[in-house]
Amino acid sequence: MTLDETAEHARDYVAVLPDSRSVVATLAQDRLKALDEAGKLDVDLLADASRWVFGRTEKKLVRAQLTWRGKHAKSTPDEVVLTVAELFAHESDDVRGRRPS
Repeated sequence: MTLDETAEHARDYVAVLPDSRSVVATLAQDRLKALDEAGKLDVDLLADASRWVFGRTEKKLVRAQLTWRGKHAKSTPDEVVLTVAELFAHESDDVRGRRPS
């Protein structure tokens, strides 16, 4: 699938993040990250994706999302802080204590 095709389905990838199996959520996260790295992901979709992933229980997914968001800390600090602040309510002590890399 090309980046343009992935971009056409970006909202679909975000939509599967909250309730899909871990492997599907990981695939969606990877596709969205590829779009972001190519400069083709809307900042609002990135925020939505982060909120959905931060509500999940899989630490690997949450940590990957947190690291990804951390890469935007300099360009959109207010947005990153607001999105990442949701982690303070996460059920995992490990996740609550982690900072963006």
